[in-house]
Amino acid sequence: MNLEKHIIEYEEHHQLKFAWVTEIHGTKLHIHNEKGKNAKCREKDVRIVHPLAASSREIESIKNEISDIKQDIDLKLIWDSLDPSKFMLNDLTEFYFNESKSVEESALYRSLLNDSRFTVNGLEITIRSQTDIDAEKERHRLRQEKDAIRGKFVKWARHISTSTEAIEILDDYLPLIKDLDKAFQDHQKTDLLKDITCNDRSDNPFEMIFDVLVAAGKRDYSSVNLLKIISRDSGFSESVKTHAEQVNYAYNDLREKLSDKLTFSIDDADTQEIDDAISYELIDSNYHIGVHIADLSCFVKKGDPVDEEALRRSSTVYLPTGNVLMIPESISCDKASLIAGMERPAFSILAVFNSKFELIESKITRTLINVDHRLSYDESDAILEDTSSELHEALSCLDAISKKMQKERLQHGAIVIAKDESKLYVHDDTINCQVINTHLKSRMIIGEFMILANHLTALLARDEEIPIIYRGQDTPDEPARHSMGKILDGKNPRKMMGMKKSQLSLHPKKHSALGIKAYTQISSPLRRFSDLVLQRQICAWMENQPAPYTTTEIMEILGNSGAADKENRGLDSRSNRYWTLEYLKRNHHHADLEAIAASKYPSFYLMNIQPWNIRAKLVTDRMLKFGDSFPVKILRINPVRGVLELILD
Repeated sequence: MNLEKHIIEYEEHHQLKFAWVTEIHGTKLHIHNEKGKNAKCREKDVRIVHPLAASSREIESIKNEISDIKQDIDLKLIWDSLDPSKFMLNDLTEFYFNESKSVEESALYRSLLNDSRFTVNGLEITIRSQTDIDAEKERHRLRQEKDAIRGKFVKWARHISTSTEAIEILDDYLPLIKDLDKAFQDHQKTDLLKDITCNDRSDNPFEMIFDVLVAAGKRDYSSVNLLKIISRDSGFSESVKTHAEQVNYAYNDLREKLSDKLTFSIDDADTQEIDDAISYELIDSNYHIGVHIADLSCFVKKGDPVDEEALRRSSTVYLPTGNVLMIPESISCDKASLIAGMERPAFSILAVFNSKFELIESKITRTLINVDHRLSYDESDAILEDTSSELHEALSCLDAISKKMQKERLQHGAIVIAKDESKLYVHDDTINCQVINTHLKSRMIIGEFMILANHLTALLARDEEIPIIYRGQDTPDEPARHSMGKILDGKNPRKMMGMKKSQLSLHPKKHSALGIKAYTQISSPLRRFSDLVLQRQICAWMENQPAPYTTTEIMEILGNSGAADKENRGLDSRSNRYWTLEYLKRNHHHADLEAIAASKYPSFYLMNIQPWNIRAKLVTDRMLKFGDSFPVKILRINPVRGVLELILD
């Protein structure tokens, strides 16, 4: 039938709409709609065809006629008269009206659309049985009931993620908790998850869902569960592990062989990824010091399976319940690790100091080294006090040089922060907490020589125009500006307020907090992907090869690494706070504690509990002086919620 110049009714969004057909192009109708505007519709969506009309102005009279007919239609009569079955619209119209005019079809069709006793599918009408209708009503009732439970659960979940009190879990919520747990496990943003987290401003909605599942008893603070927040596994895929196991380093004669030099590593006793060591030799009153960094670039090549996985992980994550390595163990803890007694390739920063501990020359090269001694920080500190030790002279010299370097940095405005740090170890639900003084001699030695290595590498890249990323920091504002050139007690964070964020740059710039004019990071390639990237850049220059990365590629990698590092730091902070609070709850819940006033909010003070340096709230009418220490006790503690509140003792 040619529909041109006809008034039609077509279905759009389950509603009938009037239009006058002006032209036909294939299956598309050009129409003039009720609002007097030109539009288009599909021929298959046409439900009613009225007689020819001169224009769309005739629509109104047709609408009035249909409205009058519709008022007299008795759908109950139709439903009572006919058995459940299917009819075409024109047949049903003829049954009811004894004829089938377009206005009658339209009136009947419009009536049927919203009546539950009938199902309308195009022009096909199904008369439903009472059994079907009752079943549909029951399904509708159950959907409403389910939606009501879901709505209550969403409110409950939002509340439980921030509440500090225990909350009852209704039996009706258990299936929804199970669904939420599956979404968390699969890292899928389901509709339920989206409903719960719609008001969450964090970058990662799975953080909030983790809090809900922990409170509901479905998850705990193990490494495996925490890693699910950022969709990461603690282990590696079989293909990555296989590739790592097959990797071997082919030795060549181009490296400078330093295996006969006295070399030792100083790390925490439990460190597995040993990515730095120091060598010492006294020649003609000059001290030849080597800072040796594990040369991971000769084991992991750009774009290989291990490299791609390391790029995704960005860094090793250190959690109280276990470490999550960036590089598979067979490389990071074995083949590339600077293990004592094993010859290893290294990226070496070689420095010569005169008898006054002044730096007189340096170079950066690829070497082969053999670590003679693996020392812990405690063992190294003990040797510094033991004049009979064979390593006493070397370590004492390094101590003197590191003090000289730190003094020079302080003279250039550096800020050195001396504070205690707590390190937690959780095994079989046993929590061990070690408080570390980060400013002891051996830690200062390693810290200063790593700063030196990174500084000299930055100067080399600057002078040779090697594309790398530099790190800088602007001069701080007050009160931190007043602390420039000083060693600060890290217990009082207010003295550090005003410190500027570190900045990335393609050009060298001053790093104010370190007191040096150029700085990069290259000293931890086994645990930090950006260090591996920059190591490759320098090594390519040494071998007269093109740089493997453009500055644009490096910036993109560091941008991606920055996002991943933010996630990693978030996991570290969340995990450490939970296990520290759990440790305090088990061991110091009713003990006398010391806390330092750090800052004041309208209704409470923020305190740092010593020696763990963990934040807590204190409500008091007393005026507390910032930086002063006060005796306190724990008023309320909830590790799952991260709650720690104090009272003055």
